[in-house]
Amino acid sequence: MGLITRIADKAGALGSVVSAMGCAACFPAIASLGAVIGLGFLSEYEGLFVS
Repeated sequence: MGLITRIADKAGALGSVVSAMGCAACFPAIASLGAVIGLGFLSEYEGLFVS
């Protein structure tokens, strides 16, 4: 596997996690997991990432 393929694969996985965390109503398990590990401080940036 080439270097570009590995980088694109990691970027795609990170993008899917970020988009799932942006929609807490759609994925409540991910939202609760984020709150448990202390990601509640990121809620002030929610409008920036979701819009």
